[in-house]
Amino acid sequence: SLPSDKTIVTCGYSSDRGQQFELTIDELERLPAELKQEFLFIFPMTYGDMVYRQEIQDKLASSSLEYRLLTEFLTDAEVASYRIASDMMLQLREKDNFSGSMQENLYARTLVLYGSWLPYKTFADSGITFWSIDSFDQLNESMLHLRDNFEKYYPTTKGNAAIIRNLSSWELTISSWLSMYN
Repeated sequence: SLPSDKTIVTCGYSSDRGQQFELTIDELERLPAELKQEFLFIFPMTYGDMVYRQEIQDKLASSSLEYRLLTEFLTDAEVASYRIASDMMLQLREKDNFSGSMQENLYARTLVLYGSWLPYKTFADSGITFWSIDSFDQLNESMLHLRDNFEKYYPTTKGNAAIIRNLSSWELTISSWLSMYN
């Protein structure tokens, strides 16, 4: 039930304060009104800090953004559908460790825009195609650039699924986990 005439942007993946949704929303609100209408922002907040979730829900309700706040448990099929339906993901947490949600978005060929302060050297060194910003004031310009050049950049994500599979699938990583355990 997502609109086909909008760019679908997933913002983070939980209701943890480290997601920095306040900063994200503040920056997105600076977009010109006519550009805001071209986006639907999805905020997956099905787990984490419920007080923070309410704060973000209130902030979004008073914003001029078109959004969906996901608060109910999602089945694996629903999660996969959202990953595939998303054109972009904003991964702008304070800190992160190899986020499974981000990997799922990369696997689904979503254009991922992340904070350069996050420890994703392994992804970059492995050849993952994704884009970074150094500060929140670069968010809108970078997001618009990706949207405006989607047809150019989307094909460059073709190899992401195989790279993520090689980095993270149980089938390919279980032996190294076992050796660390032993």
